[in-house]
Amino acid sequence: MITVLDTNILHKSPFGNPSFVALFDLLSRSKNDTLVIPQLVIEEETNKCREAIVKIQRTLKQQSQDFQQWTGKRLSLSLTDDEIQSTIATYGQTLKDHLLRAGATIRRYPTISHEQLVAKCLARKKPFSEDGQKGYRDALIWESILEILVESASEEVTFITNNSNDFFEKDKQVLHSHLLDDLRLHNIDAHRITAFKNLHSFVDAYIKPTMETLDLEESVRSDLSFLKEDIADDILQALSSYDYGDEIQPHEIGLPSEVETITVSSVEDLSDLHTVDAHKLSSGAWFIEATATVHYQFDFFIFKADWYAMEEEASIVVIDNDWNDHYIFALAVKPVQVSFIFTFDEPTGTVISIEVNAFASVPPYQ
Repeated sequence: MITVLDTNILHKSPFGNPSFVALFDLLSRSKNDTLVIPQLVIEEETNKCREAIVKIQRTLKQQSQDFQQWTGKRLSLSLTDDEIQSTIATYGQTLKDHLLRAGATIRRYPTISHEQLVAKCLARKKPFSEDGQKGYRDALIWESILEILVESASEEVTFITNNSNDFFEKDKQVLHSHLLDDLRLHNIDAHRITAFKNLHSFVDAYIKPTMETLDLEESVRSDLSFLKEDIADDILQALSSYDYGDEIQPHEIGLPSEVETITVSSVEDLSDLHTVDAHKLSSGAWFIEATATVHYQFDFFIFKADWYAMEEEASIVVIDNDWNDHYIFALAVKPVQVSFIFTFDEPTGTVISIEVNAFASVPPYQ
């Protein structure tokens, strides 16, 4: 099996996350599995680092100016151009070195000509957008996959991307018909390629069955009572420091659809901790999927016109009803059922890493 990762998977799943740990564990013990990262993915991820540093630089500059305005003193918070370029170069090389150490192959750019790509763009073929304005880099990644399929004869390929708009049929986890046309054009059996929208699903479907299973009745009782008493505290701390990103949806946590830009400001309590399944990595660490009820404090914004028209929601506390001309700023503390994976070091009884995979709102009566 050849596994190819899109940039959004590499960017959203730090290498310490359990799903990446499971992937690297597979590569370390299987001669039949390889990981391929297109060179473009490395460059896109390095560019995300550049964009983040530039944004941080702007923020530091503004904060320095604010500090001087209030105090009359200057703060030296700026980064030189040389420091920025050096940091970006180091990040890109570190990223590549880490992948190579894990056994990945960095794939060259595909050989398709500009003329051929432009023809696909003008024909509005996926992964180009419907207006043809976006999708050039996605098309290069897809062409890399086509080349891999041609070169590898009968070997199966898995492509992991959460870019469902450009690679999948609408609301389905199947490749878009335009991409299936490309497979037929190259005489590639469509059954040789499987696509997943996230790394966690791939781990569930392909990697877990190859791992040693821990007996839930003997080694890992479902209530986790075999562990140290502070395991819940360790998990709570890990959830508190976890990067939830900016994709939490209101319906997942029992908030009205008018709520926007949800962030986790604190994690306040954890209960009903249970295992779903448990496996052992080749390193000896345990790979445990679990669920728990967690009380989160969420911060968010609501458009003023929506807020005035909304039915009263008891859990929402307005912090600033005039955040700006258009929005109010509010919070809510909500119990949420969280599905997550964590890696666990049994000899020391410590949680190594954690990865949140799903939220589900808890009905009020629970």
